[in-house]
Amino acid sequence: MINIRYARKGDLEDIKEIASKTWEGYDYLPRVFHKWIDEDNFLVAEDSGKVIGAAKISLYPQKVAWLEGLRVHPDYYGKGIGKLIYDRTMEILTSLKDKGIIEYAEFATYYENTASIHMSKKRGFELVKQYYYFHVEKSDLKDVSPIKPDKKDIISISLHELPPDYIPLGWEFFHSSSEAWNKIKDNVTL
Repeated sequence: MINIRYARKGDLEDIKEIASKTWEGYDYLPRVFHKWIDEDNFLVAEDSGKVIGAAKISLYPQKVAWLEGLRVHPDYYGKGIGKLIYDRTMEILTSLKDKGIIEYAEFATYYENTASIHMSKKRGFELVKQYYYFHVEKSDLKDVSPIKPDKKDIISISLHELPPDYIPLGWEFFHSSSEAWNKIKDNVTL
């Protein structure tokens, strides 16, 4: 039986295993695990004591809940684990909204992540913005030529009707406000 529960420190090795099989092993979950474990709403799916999936709800300025890190171990693809985790996050989001803690729920995903897009649209999320994400190593700058990206490179999906102005920062998108700028400034490392 699958159990959806809050993450614990002892879940790190299972999270590392899931991450090693996600994005060709370049997943960020192991890097943020210790930060997320100290915050609220870091969920895992567990089967017989083994963590097989995860998701995080982070609270942003301006009453925004940001969904991130939804993962399922590849051995469990197609078994409804992602749906179970997603449904639990929706229950938490509803509770946070009912308590007045959040007004919006948002996330960003790659345009080819059709399963996530389909699941979220089914639950009332709507596409609000599309962004391009470019990454070039400093050592490669001499060989960079202009490119025209596919318009669907990155999308941000939200559970509200009117898209606010966003501050895109990597794969996170903050509503533009002085509070958001301060949060970003306080978390920047040089």
